[in-house]
Amino acid sequence: MLFRSAFVRSRPPEIAPRFLPAPQPLPRIEDLGRDYAPYRPLFAAPPEAGHHLIAGWPVEGALIVTEPRGFLRPADALTLFDLARYQRGNVLEIGSAWGLSATILCRGVAARRSGGRVISVELDPLFQAATCAAVKRAGFSRWHSLRKGDGTALMEQAIARGETYGAIFIDHDHGRTASEAACRLLPELLAPDGLALFHDFNDRLNTSGAYGIHAAVSALLAADTRFAFYGMPGCCALIGWAR
Repeated sequence: MLFRSAFVRSRPPEIAPRFLPAPQPLPRIEDLGRDYAPYRPLFAAPPEAGHHLIAGWPVEGALIVTEPRGFLRPADALTLFDLARYQRGNVLEIGSAWGLSATILCRGVAARRSGGRVISVELDPLFQAATCAAVKRAGFSRWHSLRKGDGTALMEQAIARGETYGAIFIDHDHGRTASEAACRLLPELLAPDGLALFHDFNDRLNTSGAYGIHAAVSALLAADTRFAFYGMPGCCALIGWAR
């Protein structure tokens, strides 16, 4: 009698593709909101289904028009997918609103072989419900967790638990105080080779003082030379550990 081997061959570990951007000088605050760079891949990997899907979404007035709603440019959305798809470890999202960015991040994590989850932090109860509903409709609930509360407080709690993240998307309170707090906590939250994307960095509201994102990122890069600025995809700023 013949017996077949019962072992199952495991898939080889997924190798992270090469990171493409090089460090750049930080743009001057007076130059913000003038030009918006198109999407450029962050990693040396061929486009896949997630890229094609997002690139096909309709755009009106430079913003993606889809369900769930949101305020993302195509370059913002495709960069979010890249971060979630190719960075290792969990993804942290500070501010989720209606859930558009959360579903994009979940789509990227779901496409991996290396596992991971998206943890969304949201203060507003209406947005909390909207995010969870959007993630559920998209079929990504198994890759998603929601934490309810203030972004700064929950970032501090994550640090106290020893959590680190391969990618962090910061899109909550754009004021100076909250932005500076996020930058202050970032070094303890980013895993080695981690990357952070700040939404609405490339926005003229930073020049008026209504937004404090540019000022906070500028202060972080000046104070901590371990970090580098890697460009402005869409209206975002990409920073991370110097490579």
